[in-house]
This record gives sequence, structure tokens and C-alpha cells, in this order.
Amino acid sequence: MQFELTDIARRLANIIRVGVISEVDFAAARVRVTSGSLLTAPLPWLTDRAGSDRSWWAPSVGEQVLVLSPSGELAQGVVLPGIYQTSKPAPAASGDMHRTVYQDGSVVEYDNGAHQLRATVGLSSITMNQSAITLASNGSTLVLDSSGVAINGTQVSLN
Repeated sequence: MQFELTDIARRLANIIRVGVISEVDFAAARVRVTSGSLLTAPLPWLTDRAGSDRSWWAPSVGEQVLVLSPSGELAQGVVLPGIYQTSKPAPAASGDMHRTVYQDGSVVEYDNGAHQLRATVGLSSITMNQSAITLASNGSTLVLDSSGVAINGTQVSLN
């Protein structure tokens, strides 16, 4: 009887666990997660799409995650990435913003409220909104809008 109660308690504790990714196997699309003193076996992570259309965005070591385990069996678990933490806070604070910040500092964002898409890589950026496309790099700008093309603020004739 004691064994059964212990097993039930273990299973309940393992249904949902918060942990941190400790290893990533990119080729197998599996991660190992540390939760307290426990290190899981390699587990798959959830993704946006995994059928005819597929997406890839591997989680990283140190990322805080949830391990979801049917019946409390960690060997059958899947990993749900993406819990913000103090050392890795949310990259935006707006309901209108969809922003991805990459490890090298590059940013891709869409602001639904402003109807603006922007990508920044180093000193270069491209910004698109309903009225113009602006390319900027190392202090130079090129603007395409209804009035034509302007380079560094000077209108350019395309004729």
C-alpha cells in the first residue's frame, strides 16, 4: 500500500514540472531539462507547426520551460519552451507588438497599432509601413514612398 501511495505522489509531482534546459540535441530535436535535482531523459519540445507545414526554432540552454508528462511519466514528457525569467525578460510590453530579439542583438518586429514592420541587423535596418519603405545603413538612408525615391534626404529622379 505504501508503494502505491508513493508512486501516485511521484506521478502527480511529475505531471507538470518547471525546469531549465540543460542540453540540446539539434539533430534529434530533443532537450534534457533540469528540474530541482532531476535531469530528464532527452525529450521532444513543442513547436508551432509539425505537419505538412513545419517550423524550427530550437530552445536554448538556460531557457526556462515546462515539462508536461502524461500520467506523470517523465519518459513520455514533452517540453513547452518559453517562460520569461528575470535574467531573460519579455522583449516588449505592448499588446500590439510582435518582437523577436536574437542572441546577436538583431530584432524583427511588427507593431500592429502602428502598422509597421521593422528588421534591424547591426547598423542596418528596414522599416515598412503604409506610406513608405525606409532602408538605413551606416548613416545613409533610402526612402521609397508615393513621392518617389529619396537618398539621404535628396529626391532622386528615376527618369
